[in-house]
Amino acid sequence: MIKSKSTNKPTSSFAGIDSATPDGNKKKLGEGEHLIEIEDCQLIDGFYGLTYVIECQVVESSNPENPPGSDASITITGLGDRARHESAVGRVKSFLSAVLGLDVYSAIPCDGETWESLADGSVSPSQPFAGEKLRATGYKKPTKNIDAVTGQPYQFMVWSFSAV
Repeated sequence: MIKSKSTNKPTSSFAGIDSATPDGNKKKLGEGEHLIEIEDCQLIDGFYGLTYVIECQVVESSNPENPPGSDASITITGLGDRARHESAVGRVKSFLSAVLGLDVYSAIPCDGETWESLADGSVSPSQPFAGEKLRATGYKKPTKNIDAVTGQPYQFMVWSFSAV
């Protein structure tokens, strides 16, 4: 047990364990065509830098591992200061444009808005996209790096989004 700085009372390092899932996350949305309903969007600072997380409920899916009614998440890694590729912010922009029903190459229709301000707002406590539905298509793209355990190339999910 550790002591809380604000109350000086003992607190557990395992707060929230009672409701935690074994892997700590929702199941990742797998390959295929999906219709999803957004629950929330988050920006998490982790091992691979900033990660944009879209938590959703599956409405329709071509992948039997993500049946309708199941909870899932989509992660877009490689954002922020440690970003290695512009493609990560491009995938976030694709997501935002689909949710807003905009052409990804268009200008923002609201005065004073930028893609960056929309991205910042999407992870705000107000969760402006919660309840929105959109189509998400995912496929695995092999990389040149080899997994030391399986001997197979690492693969990462590539997402494209479109309005319903």
